[in-house]
Amino acid sequence: LSRRVLLKRGGVGVAGLGLAPLLAACGDDDSGGGASSSEKPKVGGTVDYLGYEGEDFPEILKRFKKANDITIKSSYIGNTDDIAPKFAAGGGEGIDVVDYGSFASTRLQQSGVEFLPLDLERIPNWKNIEKFIDQTGDQSYVNDAGEIVGAPIYWGALGITYDSSAIDEPKSWEELRGPAFKNKLTMIDSATTNYDLAAAILGYNSNEMTKDQLDEVNDYLKGILANCRKLAASFGDITNLFVSGEINAVFAGWAAVNVFAAGAGKKTIKTNLTPEEGSAAFVELWSIPADADNPDTVYALINELLEPKLNAAVADTTVGSATVTGAAALQAKPVASLYPAESDLASYFEQSVVYLNPPLESDEFVTFGDVTEAWQQIKSEVL
Repeated sequence: LSRRVLLKRGGVGVAGLGLAPLLAACGDDDSGGGASSSEKPKVGGTVDYLGYEGEDFPEILKRFKKANDITIKSSYIGNTDDIAPKFAAGGGEGIDVVDYGSFASTRLQQSGVEFLPLDLERIPNWKNIEKFIDQTGDQSYVNDAGEIVGAPIYWGALGITYDSSAIDEPKSWEELRGPAFKNKLTMIDSATTNYDLAAAILGYNSNEMTKDQLDEVNDYLKGILANCRKLAASFGDITNLFVSGEINAVFAGWAAVNVFAAGAGKKTIKTNLTPEEGSAAFVELWSIPADADNPDTVYALINELLEPKLNAAVADTTVGSATVTGAAALQAKPVASLYPAESDLASYFEQSVVYLNPPLESDEFVTFGDVTEAWQQIKSEVL
């Protein structure tokens, strides 16, 4: 299921979060927002989009697209693993913008998906996210040459999602390995998600993980698996397990599940994004492929999404948090309250790293294939 479908099924409509007035203001006001007369010849026409459904932001960008005669032609993915095969098979030709999670940045580029280094002078609103980039570090947004190739559009984080009607808030990941959670826990059936998070909890970088560190992560995850009632195929499944009362908590939870569950009538689901050991965060990026046909218009769209009011709307519709300075204050309170305050982000990202998947190939570190194989092995041993 796409994230957009999950948001819809979870009852996260614009009306449900009180976002309708904000989105109307973003999408229907015909005044302003167009390119200057000197830029208009470069901006317009068709933009081919590849990414998650809804993260082409049809309503949020409606006004800007109309003012500049832009049509976005979208092809949707189920997850980031769908991107590289499309490019490898020749289906990436002519794609103008790719939307993906920062955790896959290095892996995509190692797969042969080449992105243009962004010309930041063509994104005047880039200044609005410079503070955010300083706080997170730019390691997830750059190519091997250190050039920025990804524009941070919004961010989210993994945490301990739990049922507050059944248990007190877990303060530590380690609690989930204890006897109180036997058969009352679940985790998403994703090797990279679980290994990336477990590595971060243990103080390691999953993109630079040694074989010895992998052994530690395996042992740690076995303790989590031992308490799982079952594994979940999706966050929709996790929501259903909460609603049915089968679980009390989730390893590698997501704050959006709070909202999904509330939409299903279970209003006691909460997420602790600041466990004692820290956690792992992700940033959603827009990048321009090297063979893009219409990069000028993508630059203009990225610039628009980095305007504070629109960036707040972007974060709200994805149940995320804004990357633009000052935009979190413009978000709907039910969403903004899920995340640390903007004033606390510097300390938050010191403990909760913006993580990267293991590399596809490495002579020194554990690879994506190693982690995938290890996950299958420990599942067979524990479950």
